[in-house]
Amino acid sequence: MPSYKILSCDLDGTLLEHGTHVSEENDRAIRTLAAHGCLFVINTGRTYSEVPKELREHPAIQYIICSDGAAIYDQKNGTRIPLCMNNKVTNQVMDILADYDVSLTLRENGCCYVNAKTHNDEDYIAHNANASWRRFFYLYGIPKENFSRFCREATEVEMICPFFASANERAEAAKRLAGLEGVRIASSADENLEIYSKNAGKGNALLHLTTQLGIDPSQTLAVGDSENDSDMIKKAGLGLAMENACPELKTLASAVACRNTEHVVDHILKHYFSN
Repeated sequence: MPSYKILSCDLDGTLLEHGTHVSEENDRAIRTLAAHGCLFVINTGRTYSEVPKELREHPAIQYIICSDGAAIYDQKNGTRIPLCMNNKVTNQVMDILADYDVSLTLRENGCCYVNAKTHNDEDYIAHNANASWRRFFYLYGIPKENFSRFCREATEVEMICPFFASANERAEAAKRLAGLEGVRIASSADENLEIYSKNAGKGNALLHLTTQLGIDPSQTLAVGDSENDSDMIKKAGLGLAMENACPELKTLASAVACRNTEHVVDHILKHYFSN
């Protein structure tokens, strides 16, 4: 045990039940995998500061991939590998988004920044950010005055995440952004876009880590539930979708695992690793 050397696992809708809680069954399975030589790697759209403390300090977790693959953290050695957008690309993104009615967050250096002037329920609701997203903005968002200027001066952006008041504007913006050479686009909700460097992506970051560690990509297993997990599902040796995953991810995946309330790491340990 085991044939897989890395289990790359999404957080929300996958490992976590209610945004923060890691079940005893999952915790025990993570420790069992580590004891038998399999790295449990968190691979999330969250910034580093948004990852629950119990996971950032977990003795069996060394690597955390954040912001849709824009940053790889090595907990053991205290290092960070950035795969970020530069200032030129960031401003190209901002130029396009300026044409639409959006509510923005910008992720940089492990933190989430929000516009101080629009950091309120009225604005977030008008841009279709649901209660779960609003809770994140209030818990982790760092309000910034002169937000547009702050975004345009940023030099190492992990992700720009706009929420749109109009679905049609979201679709049009997505097409225009897709034409930019330096970015990739994903989404974890019907109302938002997640914009990050072409060098990032959950799958690219996973492959970057396998190269660094000398592990064959075929020895990786990935599991997630949202469209932003598709990159790692396609590039892992085996890609699994949660039972509660979006239909698009289930189509890409090799198989469907359990629901996120049914202890996915324990499920994978029992079904995809030898005794």
